[in-house]
Amino acid sequence: MPYNLLNYALALSGVRYRDFLVASAGMLPSTLMYAYYGKVVGDVTKVAVGVEPLRGVEYYTLLVVGLVATVVATTMITKVARRAMDQASGDDNHRVVR
Repeated sequence: MPYNLLNYALALSGVRYRDFLVASAGMLPSTLMYAYYGKVVGDVTKVAVGVEPLRGVEYYTLLVVGLVATVVATTMITKVARRAMDQASGDDNHRVVR
């Protein structure tokens, strides 16, 4: 749902401001993703016309932060999935402690 429509709908509903504010933080990852996609499209356009895009400290910082976030998210998801699979199978005796 588009953010503007969602914001208007929540403003008209009985959602408390504090809850709305906390939930708005959940929109931050997708907002950052859309901004990054815009940057990528700009870089692809530059490459298409033969101009080398500049890659400063911000580019490499974002690259490293993204890599670290990917590793952390993958590790967390793996642990949760393993725990859920162990609980679903009822096999807690063969669990490897990590």
